[in-house]
Amino acid sequence: MELGATATLSINGSDTTAAQRQLDSFIERWKSDKVDAIFMSGEQVSSKQFVEKIKKQMPGVMLIADTAQVNAYGQDYVVDHIKPDPYEGIISADGETGTQHDQGDNWKLCASIYQKAFAKPAPVWDTVIPGPDNKTIDTYGLLEDACTLTQLFKALAAKAGPYLNADTWIHAADTIGTVPDMDSRYASLTKGKYDADDTFRLVEFDSSIGAKGDWKEITPVEDVGNGVK
Repeated sequence: MELGATATLSINGSDTTAAQRQLDSFIERWKSDKVDAIFMSGEQVSSKQFVEKIKKQMPGVMLIADTAQVNAYGQDYVVDHIKPDPYEGIISADGETGTQHDQGDNWKLCASIYQKAFAKPAPVWDTVIPGPDNKTIDTYGLLEDACTLTQLFKALAAKAGPYLNADTWIHAADTIGTVPDMDSRYASLTKGKYDADDTFRLVEFDSSIGAKGDWKEITPVEDVGNGVK
């Protein structure tokens, strides 16, 4: 396997004019070098304007993203009935798929809190809620984030004890080990490790799954927490 030219795009806020010109130049070089896979680092370079251009000029190239949030871009094309979806088949690393997550005990707890508060069932992963300006409202994602953060805070505060301050909070994060994460199957914190999510698998975006597309698993789910308990 040979490494092709590395592209660095200069993105200054909302002005992507320079970045677009830079990408045009690199695409021509990649085509001449017969590049067949591109790894995209960061959410900005994985956004629609850049992915659309790459897939239009290099339709057979494999795209690999370092953030699993790019599936939201692919879902926008599904909801808007736009084909082909430039995110079709894009590869990333994620944990459980939406369907698997909704069937787990963590999500059931979050959904029960939502139903009690709003007197209606919680939306599942592929629920499409229309919003203003042809946008969709991600109640599912908001609920998941809120539930994850509050449950994590509860666990750390309990570990810190009755006198919660900066020192007891740091000690709790350094020593707690396994933590609840409503967004993931495996999670832990320990000294020097402050990214809780330990759930890993390779996935690819499939626009045919559910009402708006989802990640499709390529490899089994693994706990990559290095034995933290």
